[in-house]
Amino acid sequence: MARNKKIVTLFYSFWVKNTSTWLLDNHVKVFLIILSKPLY
Repeated sequence: MARNKKIVTLFYSFWVKNTSTWLLDNHVKVFLIILSKPLY
């Protein structure tokens, strides 16, 4: 049981890290797209 909890914790932290990285990447892309477009 303890071993399973450890695996779940590892998986969860890995998933959180990947999700936050992906969200950050998307925000940067959107920001760059907004900046690259001429402002009307």
